[in-house]
Amino acid sequence: MRIGRKREIARRRWSFLFACLSTLIAISIARGEDSTSKYLKGVNVVTYDGFIAGDGGRCAIRWLEFLREMDFVANQSTKLKLITHVEHSKQIESMNKYKEMLNKPISTWTAEDWRQWDNDIEIRDGFIGVPRLSVVITTVELESDCAAVITGEAKATLKPSAMLSTGTPVGHPDFSIWSKTRTLKAPHQSFSRLALGETAEMIRRFVNDWTNSQNLP
Repeated sequence: MRIGRKREIARRRWSFLFACLSTLIAISIARGEDSTSKYLKGVNVVTYDGFIAGDGGRCAIRWLEFLREMDFVANQSTKLKLITHVEHSKQIESMNKYKEMLNKPISTWTAEDWRQWDNDIEIRDGFIGVPRLSVVITTVELESDCAAVITGEAKATLKPSAMLSTGTPVGHPDFSIWSKTRTLKAPHQSFSRLALGETAEMIRRFVNDWTNSQNLP
């Protein structure tokens, strides 16, 4: 009985929080969803992944369907290349021209060899650090419906830095270059389908904002 009471209180809190968040996001969306970012300009490749958190049960979202939905939308992008982490790793492994140079004794390297080495390493490091887009769905089971908060965020890896307050070195800090949040509330029967649709819309929104950002001065 006590467990049931705690669960009911938790659901009420989630309902209230969801209502407040929905209002704030609705106001933001009403002001216009299209946006630009100077940090997206010039970006050519972005990796993407997704996560599902929160309640399961009647509000569960099938993992494989979630991945397929993201892959389908990502593959429609032509100018901006969206790739999975697996594909990203494979392409990094294929960038091994610099390894071939090690077959030649370093003591015999010419100035041109060193220039080629530095260039290959720079290209590889730049590809390793391409921005990363993550879409996260957090589900909540309400009394008679399901709700979700869907967030999308793209992060870029920066060069080594340090904390202003202490001077402590930070190897490769992350910096958020784009983010959006959407909410969803629907009956159990249609919740999963609508949540997957919002996932696709989040990626489309990112691609649209990327496209608009390419025209920035």
